Amino acid sequence: MKINFGRSEILLLALGTGAALTLFLAGCAQQTDSNANSFTQVYNASFSVTCMNCHAGAGSSSGTNLDFTSADAAYAGLINVAVQIPSNPSKCGGVRRVVPGDATNSYLLGVLFSEDNHNNFAGSNGCQPPTAHLSLVNLSAAERSSLQAWINAGAAR
Repeated sequence: MKINFGRSEILLLALGTGAALTLFLAGCAQQTDSNANSFTQVYNASFSVTCMNCHAGAGSSSGTNLDFTSADAAYAGLINVAVQIPSNPSKCGGVRRVVPGDATNSYLLGVLFSEDNHNNFAGSNGCQPPTAHLSLVNLSAAERSSLQAWINAGAAR
């Protein structure tokens, strides 16, 4: 059986195939974008590699209670947790390590990146993140961007 298609049928078939392909590719891109800012990706790319050496739970050499030995422990120690030692809690009271949706006021970025480290952090007079991490950690601009995007997107687990 032979099927004859006219110009209009061929055009509709081509448009339909093109539209279906476009929708498929858009769905793939959308899925990739949402995964790009997951905590698991941020943890695997940055925290588990660079932070676990000093931040390994109770009694860690950092003097904080941050534990980067697992993604769950790291997440619990970062999200909406008030800043503690070695920072001055009396000057940084109310400042949180990670403020979901607000990278500018998330202390973590001030600790890790010189661009985000300044006095009177998050509007708290005299609060300044320590600078030791700036020379020790050396995270890239891409990692900074990834952290900012994850925090600004709501810092979801």
